[in-house]
Amino acid sequence: MAMAMDRDPVRGRFRRRTFMVAGVLAAAVAAVGSAAFALLARFRRAGANDGTSDLHAYDLGRLPAVDPALIRFERSATLATGFVGARDMAIAPDSGIRIALGRAIVALAADGSRQSEWPLASPAGCLAFDGRGRLLVGMRDHVEVHDDRGTRLASWPVIDGRPYLTCIASTGDDVFVADAGNRMILRYRDDGERVGTIGGALMAAEETRFVIPSPYFDVRVAGTDRIWVANTGNHRLESFAFDGSPRESWGMASLSIEGFCGCCNPCRFIVLPDGRFVTSEKGLPRVKIHAANGALESVVADPAALGVTSANFSCGVTASQFAPPIIASGGAGRIILLHPPTGDLIVFSPVSGHDGVSGDDQAS
Repeated sequence: MAMAMDRDPVRGRFRRRTFMVAGVLAAAVAAVGSAAFALLARFRRAGANDGTSDLHAYDLGRLPAVDPALIRFERSATLATGFVGARDMAIAPDSGIRIALGRAIVALAADGSRQSEWPLASPAGCLAFDGRGRLLVGMRDHVEVHDDRGTRLASWPVIDGRPYLTCIASTGDDVFVADAGNRMILRYRDDGERVGTIGGALMAAEETRFVIPSPYFDVRVAGTDRIWVANTGNHRLESFAFDGSPRESWGMASLSIEGFCGCCNPCRFIVLPDGRFVTSEKGLPRVKIHAANGALESVVADPAALGVTSANFSCGVTASQFAPPIIASGGAGRIILLHPPTGDLIVFSPVSGHDGVSGDDQAS
C-alpha cells in the first residue's frame, strides 16, 4: 500500500508542495529569530551603555519623559465633550467644528457649544470640508457628500478590494482620499469622478509603496500641486505631485523625541499654511511641531499632558489610552486637540515668548 501511494502522482505533488511550504516556514522562523536576537542585542548594548549588561535595565518608563525646554505650548482651554472614541474632526468655514462620532456627525459652534447632530447609515471614519463648503464624509468603503445641515447630497461609488477610508483632503476641484485597507491614495474630482491612484498594488514601485500596519493613514494638501502622505510603517511623511510623481520625504524610526517610534507613526498630521507640520502619535501619545524640512521645532503636548506618565506606561495601559489625538489648527498660533480616550476637546496655546503656529485658521 505504501509503495502504491508513493507512485501516486497527485500525492507526490502534494508531498513536494508540503516540503516546499515547510522550507518557506522554516526560513521565516529563522528570520524572525534572527531579528529577535538582534533586538535583544541592541537592548543589551543600551544597558551596557548605561553601565550595566542587565537586559531588564532597558527602562521603558523613561520613554514618556520629554525635555521641558521643548514644550512651548500650554493648555488654555478644555471642553469635556463626552465624545469618547471620536474618529475625526473638521473645522468648518465659520470656524465651527464637526465631529465624526460613530453613526453620527455632531456640529459644534466655534465656542464649543453644541449646535446640532445628524445620523448616518454607517459609521464615519473621516471628515473634510471642500471648497464649496460641503462636508465630505468618509465611510468605510465610499465617500458621501453632505450639506452642513445634514442633508446627503451625493454618494460616490463603493471602492473595490478591501477599503478602509481614514482621511480626506480637498483643494479646488480635487479630493484626495486615503484608503488604509487597500494602501492607496485615491484622487477624485469634486463630482465624484475618480481620476487617479497612488500606491495600492502589493508589488508597487518602492517610491509609491505604503506600509500601513494599522488603520491610520493621513493625506494632506500643501499648495496647489502637492500632497503629503503619512507612510506610517516607514515612520515618515512623503510628498507627491497630484499626478502621483514622488517628491521629497522626511522622518525616521527612533525612540528619541526627534523621530517616530512604535509600529507605525505619525498616525495623524496636518500641514500649516507656512509649510510646517504638526504630527500626532500613538503608543507614546504626543503632538509635535516640525519645520518644513521635518526638523523638530517644539512639542505641543507630551505624553503626560495626554494622561500617559512614566508610572502608568511602565505598568501598561489599555490600547485606547494610546490613541493618537486628532489635531487641527485653531488660528492665533493655537492647536486644537480632540483626545479620543477622554472625549476632551483641548486648546493648546503658545507659552509666553513663543509664536506657536502661524497662518490662517484653515490648515490642510
